[in-house]
Amino acid sequence: MRTLSPVRRAPAFLAYLGFRLAEFVLRALPPAGAVAAGEAAGWAVWCLDARHRWRALESVRVAYGATRDARARRALARSAFRHFGRMVAEAAHFDRQLGTLAQLKRKVRLRGDWEALFTDLYRRRGGVIVTGHLGNWELGARAFRLYDVPIKVVFRALDNPWLNEYVVRSRGGPAAVIRRQGALAGIQRALREGCWVGILADTNAGGRGEFAPFFGLAASTFGTPVLIAVREQAPLYAGAALRRPGRPFRFDLVVERVPLPTDPGAPVAEVRRGLVAMNAALERLVRRAPEQYHWIHRRWKVRPPGEAPGPHLPRYDRRALPLKEARRPV
Repeated sequence: MRTLSPVRRAPAFLAYLGFRLAEFVLRALPPAGAVAAGEAAGWAVWCLDARHRWRALESVRVAYGATRDARARRALARSAFRHFGRMVAEAAHFDRQLGTLAQLKRKVRLRGDWEALFTDLYRRRGGVIVTGHLGNWELGARAFRLYDVPIKVVFRALDNPWLNEYVVRSRGGPAAVIRRQGALAGIQRALREGCWVGILADTNAGGRGEFAPFFGLAASTFGTPVLIAVREQAPLYAGAALRRPGRPFRFDLVVERVPLPTDPGAPVAEVRRGLVAMNAALERLVRRAPEQYHWIHRRWKVRPPGEAPGPHLPRYDRRALPLKEARRPV
């Protein structure tokens, strides 16, 4: 367990207790009630958390500014907050609602390139599946495990040691996760053992990332999923568990195979095309259900060197937003 200073230990433990209490309350509620409570909590965060509201509005503007007016963009960002609350509530009921393969087959539809993915599985080869902060991203790994597919997820350790231990346990224990720090060796080892590796690939990679288009604007992207898949000649898929309207706990599990070079020694230009294809596949998934995307993340924060300034670029600093957009929570 990560060691905290005495000053930080008490607040961190209280935060952990608060999380477990909220989880207990959600599990005590019927599924529909828990989902409604989660959506209400998401709405409350939208109204009260101005900083993250502004970030979400800016991300939606960058992605959809040319095709949606300010009112439509605000409605989309607000729906994304409600979705995040609902996602947390759904996760609290997963063990009872999607705890068996029979429940999964009844409530989750498989869409996209599953025939190709099952072919890769039957060959007993490892592979990489990337997803984003879209839909209910905890469901994908659960579905693989219920189908008896060995999978490990790349995981960034949380600062709160009690929450970190709980999350690792809920994802299958230490053997089922690969720490992001030094993840390359762990991913390579897992693939050679015939495991699949799940990676959240839509986070900002900072100054060391490769820039590839996402919603038409260059975004700093981790190249690890593509590089390791090419090097190990492993298949690469993009996927997401998208909620279906209507009854709760109904999802479409969508996957798309990402084309990659077939030569592990492929030139840099070909590998880069694979990175562009990965971002394009993730974008197509987001466009299927943009209200289920985590727009709070500052996806376009880091800009390429020498990029010309313009209104199309994000302004995540709240002071740069128009007052009429920054002030209104609803």
